[in-house]
Amino acid sequence: MKTKILLVFFALFSHYTSCFAQGGSDFLICIDNSGSISDPDFEDIRNNSLKVIHSILDCNPNNRVSVVHYGTGVYNAANSTYEPRIYIEYDFTNNISIAQNFTRRLSAGDHFHEALGLIGNALDNVANVNILSSQTNLNHNPAVPLNVILYTDAERASGSLQGGSYLVNYFNPTLNSSSAFDNVTSFKKDRNVKFIVVHKNSDPSASAAAATIASSGGNYSGPLENYSADPDYGSLPKLYFNQSDFQLDPSFLELIKRDFCEFHGSMNFFYELAAYCTNPANPSYQTIEGEFLLPIGATLLGIKCTAVNTVTNFDVPVNFNPTIIGNTFWYYIQPTDINPVPTSGTYDFRVDLIFDYGGNVNTISSWNSYPDWYWPEDINYDNTCSKTSQVIKPNNINKKVDKNIDRNADPNHLIKKLSEENNKTFKILPNPNNGVFNILFTEATSGKLDITDINGKNIRSEFFENKQSIHVNLEQQISGIYLIKITDSKGIISTKKIIKDR
Repeated sequence: MKTKILLVFFALFSHYTSCFAQGGSDFLICIDNSGSISDPDFEDIRNNSLKVIHSILDCNPNNRVSVVHYGTGVYNAANSTYEPRIYIEYDFTNNISIAQNFTRRLSAGDHFHEALGLIGNALDNVANVNILSSQTNLNHNPAVPLNVILYTDAERASGSLQGGSYLVNYFNPTLNSSSAFDNVTSFKKDRNVKFIVVHKNSDPSASAAAATIASSGGNYSGPLENYSADPDYGSLPKLYFNQSDFQLDPSFLELIKRDFCEFHGSMNFFYELAAYCTNPANPSYQTIEGEFLLPIGATLLGIKCTAVNTVTNFDVPVNFNPTIIGNTFWYYIQPTDINPVPTSGTYDFRVDLIFDYGGNVNTISSWNSYPDWYWPEDINYDNTCSKTSQVIKPNNINKKVDKNIDRNADPNHLIKKLSEENNKTFKILPNPNNGVFNILFTEATSGKLDITDINGKNIRSEFFENKQSIHVNLEQQISGIYLIKITDSKGIISTKKIIKDR
């Protein structure tokens, strides 16, 4: 699987070598925030994206990146409605301090086709209430190549608009139809966008749809959906790779650098802490080792190291005198080598390699590239860090899709979540009962009460205001099951069933 990852990214970036060398490109990292993306999954995506961002920005100062999340609800918040939404972390930037600061924003459902429509609004500077971030537009020059890197575990088409999982058009998802991919086609044709898709899903129909979204290149030669409007119609291989998790081997970054940065040279390094916190109370050293490639005829002038604050981008010089043998180097950084010693904050190491090529002085840079994705990368001066343990995730979380598109499916567990929230909204005591019971609210509530029988016939409706409880008497009704529905003043609906047993 890691070999596939290397080949896919190698192909994507080799396709753009000439573009990078001349003027740079824009990269939009699009992250699925749905309910089936666990927090450990998201952390893997974030670590993966940080590596990609560092490589993109190190390669060419004219390259820019932006991160966009998509989902249907706001993460860790009470949502009165659920519909396709996006959150733009920041406009396209080549500032590493801005680019590496992003976190999870959304939740619930995932609708990539509709998210693309909202991204199109942002690119066209068209306002849309479902762009939830303060950053509502994306400033992109159409003459500059635009690339979308998608991280998702989506189904082809499953569930509702509120909590479903869709790679294709929710409103017209017909298999092998052009309408199912309308927005993807528009981005490829009208905006000349290239898609690379990282997909955590083993279902064949989901894989075929995701691979169809991906642009030509890479190493994937499996099944596709076929629709004649696709600019890549019938073209294999594709820039698509399917995997069981969202982790990537760091060696693929080295391959990327050696490919699309080859003319300028390439360099990569790893570091290892002697202790897992670096602070004045617990001094330790870091082992830095790396390797580099220079263009033929180039002369190495020096290698320097800097500690860079991950928030402020403030540089702290490091006394760095590495041993260099061939194209490898290493050095043990002592606490006294970092001066002045930071008193707080987290820092990344940046290594700069300086060389002469054709009478011109050139610099190439590399950032932290620790080889184990599970360990923290930042050097921490907050006296609070500790080495975190590896997160073991189950292998049975890939979703299955109903080929007939079940609109009642719950692939992102939204229905279950809302049901659990409903259970906290009010209680019915006693239940079962003889028709006499009390509805008890967790706080003073205003809204409307509706009671219906099992056939949907209305038994009772009333509005109430600022109530902690409502007393109900259904003694005159026959025994059976009745539905109690509360619609509060915010429009949030909660339902429960009662059993009248005598």
